[in-house]
Amino acid sequence: MYQTLIELYNKEKEKPTPAELFIREVAKVSHRALPTVYKWVTGKTQPDTYIKQKLSRHFNIPVENLFPGTTPQDDEQR
Repeated sequence: MYQTLIELYNKEKEKPTPAELFIREVAKVSHRALPTVYKWVTGKTQPDTYIKQKLSRHFNIPVENLFPGTTPQDDEQR
């Protein structure tokens, strides 16, 4: 059965955006809730050192690049 144009559009609208998929990935890797990850991404809060290191390893990016203002010592503890 064929779908209407509006049905196709609505189906696409229901898909998560790349940004939403990224937030979900960070939440899964860190074992933290989505609202917590949103706070990290917007700079309202930062995760603890362990989570920073875990995300650093996952994305293969130094902690101080992922979280500006973080000291290099945080990265060295990995």
